[in-house]
Amino acid sequence: MRSDRVIDYAFASGVSVDIQVFNGNTTSDHIPIISIVLFKAKKPCMGKNTHWKVFSLFSEFSFPFWERQMNAVSCADSYDDYIRFLSLLSSRCTTYFDLKKFRSAITPELRSFLSYIRTLSFRQARLNCPHLRKEVISLRNIVKK
Repeated sequence: MRSDRVIDYAFASGVSVDIQVFNGNTTSDHIPIISIVLFKAKKPCMGKNTHWKVFSLFSEFSFPFWERQMNAVSCADSYDDYIRFLSLLSSRCTTYFDLKKFRSAITPELRSFLSYIRTLSFRQARLNCPHLRKEVISLRNIVKK
């Protein structure tokens, strides 16, 4: 604002950039610029699901080994190896799927209820109980509604 020099530049590679000066009130001694960059965002075509229960179980199972490693070898080296292990484990516990073929998410309450019905169904098959069979059928009808 104190001089007529132009000190603000915008560099872009492969895209056009529109720059405007902000004419509103500001407490800075610089004139803020507003840049508009037009681009097309691609919709993600792949989704991912990480099985955190498997990750948790496996990391819990292997933790005594990593604890011994931290005490035996230098802490910085073993820490880097441990972080790499966790990264590889999380990528191994992650599945990727095509979003075009994915159905809408089910609420956690409904998923829990479906799991309960499935458990009852297995128990009914194991015990061959007619009362339990009727209960499983009625609960499935509730879910369908």
